Order: sequence, then structure tokens, then C-alpha cells
Amino acid sequence: MGLDLSDEPADDGLTIRSANPWALDKLDIVSCYVAGFVNACKRAGFSQVVDGFAGPGVNRIEDRLAWGTPMRVLQAHPPVDRLLAMDLDANNVRALRDRTASDTRARVVRGDVNTDLIAAMDEHLVRTAPTLAILDPEGTELDFETIRSLSRWRRGRFPVEILVLLATDTGFTRMLTRTGDGFDYAPDKMNRLFGTTDWEPIWRERQAAGDAPDAPARALSKYVQLYGQQLRDTGYTKVLDREIRRSGRQGRRGYSLIFASGHDVGERIMDHCFDTVFTSSQQLELFKSPRQSQLRR
Repeated sequence: MGLDLSDEPADDGLTIRSANPWALDKLDIVSCYVAGFVNACKRAGFSQVVDGFAGPGVNRIEDRLAWGTPMRVLQAHPPVDRLLAMDLDANNVRALRDRTASDTRARVVRGDVNTDLIAAMDEHLVRTAPTLAILDPEGTELDFETIRSLSRWRRGRFPVEILVLLATDTGFTRMLTRTGDGFDYAPDKMNRLFGTTDWEPIWRERQAAGDAPDAPARALSKYVQLYGQQLRDTGYTKVLDREIRRSGRQGRRGYSLIFASGHDVGERIMDHCFDTVFTSSQQLELFKSPRQSQLRR
């Protein structure tokens, strides 16, 4: 059991996914949190992680290769007991299956996270075990109803923990043009992404603000807060966020990482991971320090 991922991956001829440099912060957070999560699960006796947009397991970031999220999960110490990795792309699935073939903990399946994930979890995972779901779509592919289903899936006191990538500037804000041109397809996508129509007043306010210099940041903050509120309404009592910027504190926004848990320990571990990753990299801050997260209550 287990894979030796101590070194950077080599080009093995399998599918490789291109990623941006700022993806490394997300990957470092995954590595940090999974280790803490598994350690916290010792008393439960079993730990499991779901990756809903797994990719092929290796990313090309500028001139280097880097292990992707599912391989980071399998690399964690102490080791996780089970990984369920799902991807819709057949090439990604074939590559990830080959790369994890020697690790008995990995289950790699092809499917749509919104229609197939819960059934795959029923087949491959243990409903009573602590569970972490990592969901990092590139845009608006993740329906909020899927998160609601995840929150209800586990049998136990605490729901499935979630680390979700909310693609803001790299995703949905590109659809929400200030003029409304080409807007016909956007409302349905936004309704599914947020699980509510409450995003629309934020967009209308952004339109009305015109060229006000603080309008984009103000709208972004409200979108993230809305997503956090939706998570709370779903039953998560601990919600944290971090914004990933493209190059340092002043760089252009990319997306927000949002963590949801029902457990104080999960909150403390993620707080530590946000702190550790962001104070040891070029990207030092979001809007505030983690302990002043706009989503925290």
C-alpha cells in the first residue's frame, strides 16, 4: 500500500493537466489539511477523502510538473484510509487509475459530480466514517444541491467536511457582464452554483455602481459571503475562506477557497493551514487574516 511521492513527478507519458502557478497554494493547503484531518480521525479508526474533480493526478505548472490533489491526498502522513477520486474526462480517469494502480486505498471512477458522486460514495465509502470532500471546479460546474446532498450523506454527529473552490474572477464573474450582453445562459448557471437567486441583487448593485473603483471587490465579497451563508443554512457551523491571488497580495484575484465543517477541530486545523501556507508563500493575505475571515462567525 502507498505511493512514494517524495519527489516531483516525471513525465510518464500519461495525461497531464495544465494549471496556473497560484494552484500551488491550493495544493499545499490540501496537503496540510489532509494530514491534520487524518490525525484527528485516529479515534474514529477510519478516514476517507473524496475528490470530485480529480484530474489526472499530475499538473504542469509553467516549466515544472507537480502532483495534483488526489496524489497529494495519498501522499499525506499519517496516511488516509480511503480516497474516492472522480472525474468526468475519460483521459484523466485512465491516467489517474494508472498512477494509483499500486495503491489499494484509491478508488478512481468516471462520473459527473452532480449526478454520480453520491452513488459512488455509497458504493466505495463508509457512511459512518469522518469524510472530507475536496471540490475544485474550474467554473460553475458544481451545483449547490450537490453540497446539500453531501451534507446529509454521512451518518453521525458531524457532516462531511468540504473544501470548495469558488471560481470568482476565473469563473462566474466573467458571465456577469455589466451590460447584460450574452446574459441569457447565466441565470440558470448562477442559480445552480449558489442554490438560490439571491446572487442577482449583488449583480444589479454591481451594475449600478458603474466604474466605482471599489465596486468589483465589494461585489466579490458579497458573493463569497452569500456562498458562506448558504453553507450555514445547509447546516455547517464553521465556515472559513481564503482568496487566492495570482501574484502576491496585490495580484489579480483568481478564486476563493471556502472550507465548511461542523467541528471545532476542523476549523482549528484549517485556520492553521491557511496561516501556514499563506505566510510562507508570496501570497500573504486575503482581505484579512484567517482569524478575521469574512465568513467566520
